[in-house]
Amino acid sequence: MLGLMLRGSALLFLLSLLPTAGQAQHPVMVDSLTRQLRQATTDSMRAKYSILLSAQYQASDTARTRYHLLQAIRWSRHGGYGLGEAQALVNLSTFYNLLGQDDRARAYNRAGRAVLERLYRERPGRQVLQSLASVSVNEGTLLAKQGDFAGEVRAYLLGARYAGQLGDSALLGAIYYNVGSRFGILQQPDKAKYYWRRAAALQEPVPFAPYLIVAYLNLAEQLMVEKQLAPARAYLDKASRLVAAGKAEPFKGEYYSMLGEYHKATGNPTQARADFQRALDLMRAKNDPASAAKMLLALGQAETQLRNFPPARQYLTDSRHYFHQTREPQTESEALAALATLEEQAHNYPLALRYTQQAHQLQDSLAATASKTQVNALENQYQARQKEQQIRTLRQAQQLQQADLKRQRALNLLYLSLVGGLLLLGALSYLVLRQRQSRQRQRQREQDRQIAALQQERQLLATEAMLKGQEEERARLARDLHDGLGGMLSTVKLYLGSARGNLVLTPESARLFSRSIEHLDSSIQEMRRVARDLMPEALLTFGLPAAVQDLCETIQHSQTTLRVQCEVFGLEARLPQRTELVVYRLVQELLNNVLKHAEARQVIVQITRHEQQVQVVVEDDGRGFEAAARPLNTGVGLRSLQARVDYLGGTLEVQSQPGQGTAVTIEFILKPE
Repeated sequence: MLGLMLRGSALLFLLSLLPTAGQAQHPVMVDSLTRQLRQATTDSMRAKYSILLSAQYQASDTARTRYHLLQAIRWSRHGGYGLGEAQALVNLSTFYNLLGQDDRARAYNRAGRAVLERLYRERPGRQVLQSLASVSVNEGTLLAKQGDFAGEVRAYLLGARYAGQLGDSALLGAIYYNVGSRFGILQQPDKAKYYWRRAAALQEPVPFAPYLIVAYLNLAEQLMVEKQLAPARAYLDKASRLVAAGKAEPFKGEYYSMLGEYHKATGNPTQARADFQRALDLMRAKNDPASAAKMLLALGQAETQLRNFPPARQYLTDSRHYFHQTREPQTESEALAALATLEEQAHNYPLALRYTQQAHQLQDSLAATASKTQVNALENQYQARQKEQQIRTLRQAQQLQQADLKRQRALNLLYLSLVGGLLLLGALSYLVLRQRQSRQRQRQREQDRQIAALQQERQLLATEAMLKGQEEERARLARDLHDGLGGMLSTVKLYLGSARGNLVLTPESARLFSRSIEHLDSSIQEMRRVARDLMPEALLTFGLPAAVQDLCETIQHSQTTLRVQCEVFGLEARLPQRTELVVYRLVQELLNNVLKHAEARQVIVQITRHEQQVQVVVEDDGRGFEAAARPLNTGVGLRSLQARVDYLGGTLEVQSQPGQGTAVTIEFILKPE
C-alpha cells in the first residue's frame, strides 16, 4: 500500500555516540574528526572518532561509512573497549539493512547484542541499557522482514521497556513509528496514524529525532490515499522544515518522492516530475537501487501524463527491468501497466496489448500463489479436524476406563480416609511451622537490609563530613594565608620600600636590599598561589568550567613538555556548589597524578553533561600501568578519589596498560538540590 511505510521501518543507529547522525556531511567536522583520529593516543579514542566519522559519511559515502565502522570494531577489540565494539557492530547492521543485505544485517545485530548482554552482566549502565533498547528495535525490524510478526512485536515491547526506563523520547518515538508501520502494512490506517502521531509528538521536542520526518511523510502519504490533501500538505510542510534545517539528510529522497506524489495528486505533473527527478538523484547518491527504480516508475508516469513519450518509455523500461531482475512481480506488474498506458496514449495499440497481457499474467501468477496459500491453509484445517476426531475417540475410551477406576477408588478411599485425616493434621502443623519460620527469616532479611542501609548512610555522612571538613579547613587556611600572612608580608614589603629611599647604603648593601625585596615579592606570589590552590576564587565566582580551564592553563604554563587540553560540554548552567567543588578536586587530583607519575606528553580533560548525567574523563599518553594489578583501594590518592566519587554516588573506571597511557572515567547522576 505505502511504499515509504514498508521502507520506513529501518533499523536505528545507536545515538549515544552519534550526535551528528542524520545531518549533512560537514567538511570542517570531517577534517576535525580526521585530525583528532590521527592524534588519538588510545585505542578507545580511535574507536570513538571512527564511529563519529562513519556518521558523517552515512548519507553520502557508503564505502567510507563501512570502512570507518570496521576500523572502529578493530580498535575496540584491540583496546578492550566493549561498548565501542557493540555500537560499531549494531551500526553496521543498520548500514547493511539500508543496502538491503538482510543476512549481514541480522548477523551484525546478533553480534552486537551478544557484546551488550555481556557488558550488562559485568557492569550495567545507562549507555549499555540505551544500546540494548536500540538493538531490540533493530531485531524487531529484521524479524518483520522474515515475516515473524509475533517475534517483531516481542522485540518492540522489550525495546519500549528499555526506552521507558531511560526516559528516552527519541527512541520511544521510533518504536511507536515502527508499530504504526506494522498497522499500516496490515491495512489498519486509523491505528497506523494514531501511532505515527504519537511518535511525532514524542520526537518533536528532541534535538535529534531521526524518525520524525518519516512519521510526517507516512502520515502525509496515508492522508493522500484518503484524499485529504490539505492535512497531507501540512505534514509535508513540517517535513520541509526539517529538510531545510539539515535534520533529515538520510530521508531527503523520500521527502521529494512524497512531494512529487502530492503535486501529481493536485494536478501539477511538471512540478511532480522535478520532485521525482530530485528524489531519483538522491536515491542513486546513497546507493539505494530499489528506491531509485520506484522513482524511475514515478518519473515515467509523470512524463506520460505530460505526453513526453520517449523519456517516459525509457524510465518505465529501466524500472521494469530492475523489478524483473530482483523478482518483484507486484511492482513489475505496475511498471507493465504503466507501459501499456503509455503505448495506448501513443497509439501503439499492439505493444500496449502485449504489455497488458504480460501484466495480467503476472497478476494471475500472484493470484495462483495466493490460491495455493489458501489451499494449504484448508489442508491444515482438515488435518486439524482429523486430529480432533481422534482425540475425541481416545477421550471416550478414557472415560470408560475412568468409570471402572472410580468404583475401585471408592473402596480405597474408605480405608484411606482415617489415615488421610491424620496426615492432613500433620501437614497443617508442618505448614504452620514453615510459615512461622518463613516470617522469621523475612523479618531477619528486612532487619539486615535496614542495617546495611543505615551503614551505607552512615558511611556517606562520614564521607560528606570528611570532605566538608577538608574544604572548610582549606578555605580557612586560604583566608589565613591571603588575609593574614599575605597582608603582613605586603606590609613588610611597603615598609622596606619606604625605608630604601631614606637609607644611604653601599652598592653591595643596596644589591642585597633589592634582592631581599625581590625574594619577598616571590614569597608573596607563592603564598597567593598556595591560597588559590586551596580555594580557587574562579570556582566560586565563575563556576566549574572557568576554574578547570584556569587550572589546566596554570599547569600548561608551568610545564614545558606537557600539553594540557581542556574540553567542557553542556555546562552552560551551573551545578550545585558542593558538586562543582568535588568535581574540581577530582580533576585537580587526577592532574597531579599525571604530573607526578605519568611522564606524559599530552593530557586531555573532558567534562560533559547530558541532562542529569555528568561524565569526567582525564586521559594521558604516559607510561601507564597494569590496572588489574593495582586495585582502587590501594594508595592514598586513589582512596581519596574513590571517596569523592562515592560522595557523588557515581562510578570510577580506570583503563590503563603499560606503555599505552591511562584513561580515568567518572560518571554520576546529579542529585536534586
